[in-house]
Amino acid sequence: MRNLLLPIGFSMFGVAASAQITTPRPQWWITDGTVNAIELDPITNTVALGGAFSYVGPNNPFGTEVDLGTSQVRPQMPRINGVVQTAVSDGAGGWYIGGAFTEVGGLPRLRLAHILSDGSVGPWAPTANNTVFTMLMHAGALYIGGGFGLVNGVPRPRIATLDPATGSLGPWGSTQTVSPPTVIFAMALAGGKIYLGGSISSLTISAIPYTRNNLMALDAATGAIDPWAPTASHAVTKLIASASEVYVAGDFTSLNGTARNYCGALDATTGTLLPWDPSPNLSATKTVSTLVLHTDRIFLGGSFTQLAGLPANRLAAVDLTTGAIHPTTVPTPDASVSALALDPSGTTLFAAGSFLSMAGQDRRCMAAIDIATGSVTSLDIRHSPGTLTLTCSATGLFNGGSFLSSGGRSRTNIAVLDGTTGVAVPTQPNVAFNAGVRAIACAQGMWYVGGDFSSPTPHLLAIDQTSGTLDTWNPAANGSVRALAVDGSSIYAAGDFTNIGGQPRNGLAELSLLSNTNNATAWDPAPDGAVRALQLDAGHVYAGGAFNNIGGAGHRGVASLDRTTALADAIAIDLDISGSCHALDLFNSDLYIAGDFTTINGVAANRIGMVDATTGTLSANLGSSWSMAP
Repeated sequence: MRNLLLPIGFSMFGVAASAQITTPRPQWWITDGTVNAIELDPITNTVALGGAFSYVGPNNPFGTEVDLGTSQVRPQMPRINGVVQTAVSDGAGGWYIGGAFTEVGGLPRLRLAHILSDGSVGPWAPTANNTVFTMLMHAGALYIGGGFGLVNGVPRPRIATLDPATGSLGPWGSTQTVSPPTVIFAMALAGGKIYLGGSISSLTISAIPYTRNNLMALDAATGAIDPWAPTASHAVTKLIASASEVYVAGDFTSLNGTARNYCGALDATTGTLLPWDPSPNLSATKTVSTLVLHTDRIFLGGSFTQLAGLPANRLAAVDLTTGAIHPTTVPTPDASVSALALDPSGTTLFAAGSFLSMAGQDRRCMAAIDIATGSVTSLDIRHSPGTLTLTCSATGLFNGGSFLSSGGRSRTNIAVLDGTTGVAVPTQPNVAFNAGVRAIACAQGMWYVGGDFSSPTPHLLAIDQTSGTLDTWNPAANGSVRALAVDGSSIYAAGDFTNIGGQPRNGLAELSLLSNTNNATAWDPAPDGAVRALQLDAGHVYAGGAFNNIGGAGHRGVASLDRTTALADAIAIDLDISGSCHALDLFNSDLYIAGDFTTINGVAANRIGMVDATTGTLSANLGSSWSMAP
């Protein structure tokens, strides 16, 4: 789920409440966590986001390509609407992709698609009725494996071949039937055989039943079953095949009945277990997720922390023959590796995963490694976790998976976007928050930021919009600030504090912007419960929350307060006795209210409503008449 769904600058529905609601703009950048506050500065045409996130980036989910010439994510890639599990280069700068998607670039593509070198979607449009997990190209045919039973509407249980030009279905796999829960996760080609790994049990080929335990091989030309029949105790998810060996990785803890934790090697002809045994530490969370072959070594990636009892954290090179740790230098990521790929020259290893650093260098979820030196290269493509496949061609690196964004920037709890393009602006707040942001307001060239943080200053601070540096303004709130509203030389703050600006204030205060400390004014409506939302007009402060008394009068959940005296106006805007207000927005004289209430002034209003701010009269029961399409 994307965490920034409506990238426009307003507090609740904003100016969109004036009948301007439109569909979200997909070019706007998104975050990897919760967004609690959105504030538009019309002077600089920038939008500040506050919340609990660590990254902001393009809304380009599930599949992207890195241009290896520019080291940038190519912007022309089509949008994909579901997980990409596998990709194969078409040899002309484009990609065949497979997965669980049903649409690519706005066109229907049922789990298979061809992306051309210019980023457009090719006319190639075969269909599979369930997920495609693996692909390989051989002898002018595209081999696919997965959980499907039909390809192009024709029975092809779990395996098939397709013409890469027309998408027409080949005969390979047509004589096979399988028993659930068979799924093919991995394919490898060597010696005229297609080796298959997955969750495999019983199958029938040409009316003859066979039993296989998560590994099997078929003739690449005819689809006839090969006698190769090693066993794995659990699913096999990755394969590498050569003329003499087949290297496997997955969820298993034994091969051919002998202990092998998550990876092992088998004779390519007989299926006999070979001595190769990196022996990752045995744990349900320390698996091997990926492996690639490079000359005399195999690179392993996963969540392991040891190999054969020696430290090896999540990325390692092991000897091709023995499985012992190879003497080559390999950098250490700070979290798991989910995918690996080599460039065609064999000089660079690409890694993706959930890590945030590689060998101590800031590399968010993707890194490139110079194989000769083991050093991390300058490639710095930051993205959200969830890569399932990396595939490299001469010009590009395809990145597919369940991620939502690639090519963004690290931003901790606050980010500033261009108000037109939705892209992060170059100058960003240079403030290290130790907890989430809940409110943002702008005035006098400053972003005023409130939240749960206690550092660098407690709960409320100001950031210079030009330089991004922390200002000296510091009201020193002793509890979270959840809402802000600013006008002229004053800012109103609401939250969980009992002291702010050097004065006792129970969750609601006015602060001067003209002094740095001890800046609470005499304005004090003294609510008896939490205040969570604020709005201003020329003479009033509108407060929303869970209070029953505020400004010296009984008002439940919402109140209009005099900006001079702090007394409650006579206007009655009362929620039901068990309800509270979480958000307010004022447009002209219309006050929009959202929360967990079911009535306003005794009239049905299911969690959202609009009242006349001058009279308190319920103008619209939005909970029954409005809807926002997903």
